[in-house]
Amino acid sequence: MEEWKVRVGDVVVKAASVEELREWVREKRILPENYVFHPVLERWMYVKEVEELKAELSNLASTPAPFQRRRANGTAPCEIIICPNPKCGYQGPPRRLRRGDPATGCLLLFPFVIPGIFYFMLRSGYRYVCPKCGLQVRSDN
Repeated sequence: MEEWKVRVGDVVVKAASVEELREWVREKRILPENYVFHPVLERWMYVKEVEELKAELSNLASTPAPFQRRRANGTAPCEIIICPNPKCGYQGPPRRLRRGDPATGCLLLFPFVIPGIFYFMLRSGYRYVCPKCGLQVRSDN
């Protein structure tokens, strides 16, 4: 049986068939720049290099891209995750959690300047977790 795998960032997800991969391309859950493990060739390659998916990618290029919201700093949000937990299987936007607590940082900063600065440096950024099971998918530092 063919076992296709898709790597999006640090997450590797198994696909049951090439038809499922085609559906993911149509839904824009995987992009031409993502990696796919080809079971026949037994190697990782870009989605845009896979012959079985080229027809879907050409159809995708002819349709206009949907409007994407931007964050305040101009970066695109993490659109869709596929939870790597096999019991969960959630597919959709992740929940964004702050890594550090601002109140704790201020509490350390005012009486103890140096520990407060270290706290803000080490605990800055966000974690992206699955809203269904709480598994961390990625983090921004």
